[in-house]
Amino acid sequence: TAESIEVSATSLSTAAGTDAGNLTFNGAVVLEESLVITTDGTSTDGFVLFNGLVDSQATEGNALTVSAGNEDVTFVDALGSGGDGYLGDVIVNSTGQTLFSASVQSASLTTNAGGITRLNGDVSTAGAQTYGDAVQIDNHVSLTTTNSSVLFANTVDSQATEANSLTISVGTGDITFTGAVGGATDGALGVLTISSANDVTAAEITAANLVQENGTGTTMLGGVVTLSGILDFDGN
Repeated sequence: TAESIEVSATSLSTAAGTDAGNLTFNGAVVLEESLVITTDGTSTDGFVLFNGLVDSQATEGNALTVSAGNEDVTFVDALGSGGDGYLGDVIVNSTGQTLFSASVQSASLTTNAGGITRLNGDVSTAGAQTYGDAVQIDNHVSLTTTNSSVLFANTVDSQATEANSLTISVGTGDITFTGAVGGATDGALGVLTISSANDVTAAEITAANLVQENGTGTTMLGGVVTLSGILDFDGN
């Protein structure tokens, strides 16, 4: 264990052989360089666990890439939490579970296809957010970009029976829901709010309320929209 771990390496790997080991950081992590972590072995994979904050060296915006094969990647605390400690591009490749237990502040956020990404805190990026796998909303979550897109390449659901709400604000960026939203058993969202966007594209939506507060482009709904409450469109 450690109170703070300063990482100056550009790569860490537990996959030197066919069987990869697990990697656990038990203190706050500061990235002094952009870092690539690999626990993706040719035979078996290892999980990656961050038990504390993960920040870049102040003002540097260092990036983080984690590849864990079919094992889990878990962030117990915030990423890019402290003022100038925001991260650069964050990329997580896992066909297991990727869990963001707290907030994320980074240049961009990308998860690959396969598995599930669970969001329990707000995500704020200057650039795009791309979720290649299924997404589960574990709390009331806000996703924010600076005029950049948010793409969900798979389904989006609330944690079962919780009806958690999702708010998305992307300025002049686009929002795309490729898969069903709230379609899983007991996975309906609470309030789905589009605070700002250019084009919004969605398939089926199941939620309590659907609210679009502002839009500059076109909203295209390509499937059935099932609401238990209100539909409020102030955009296009």
